[in-house]
Amino acid sequence: MKIGIIGAGHIGGTLTRRFRALGHEVFVANSRGPETLADFAAETGATAVTVKEAQPAGSPGRIALPVAGDHKAAKAVVLKLIDELGFDGVDAGGLDDSWKQQPGSPVYGTDLDAEGVRLALSEAKPDRLPGFRATSGAAAPVKRPNDWREAPESTAR
Repeated sequence: MKIGIIGAGHIGGTLTRRFRALGHEVFVANSRGPETLADFAAETGATAVTVKEAQPAGSPGRIALPVAGDHKAAKAVVLKLIDELGFDGVDAGGLDDSWKQQPGSPVYGTDLDAEGVRLALSEAKPDRLPGFRATSGAAAPVKRPNDWREAPESTAR
């Protein structure tokens, strides 16, 4: 099996060694670049790669982020920046569709891959959280379970 591991510290290093010992093809990356992993790669038999190569765009399990906007060029810049950070950007339509990623929607605060983000966006319902949709008046606050504002004050003195 081909396995990409990002990080070569205690955990990533151990995983790399164990997966190689089990006969897997391992690609290992870190934030400093593949040239800094040459000794580790020689020791383990793993292949040192960039972070992008360890988990290529569109890979299952690579976290994706939705991006909505009306200006195509600006949205393209944001999608490129998201990719450079190691995430998959998902075009979520124009600003009129941005409510699909508001608090309480199926995609909000999740760690879905690109396919999961697209599915969650398609499952969003406009009547789910009216307090988070643009209206002509002030939006009513939406109360959610476990809201930080509901947390009891600390009892520590």
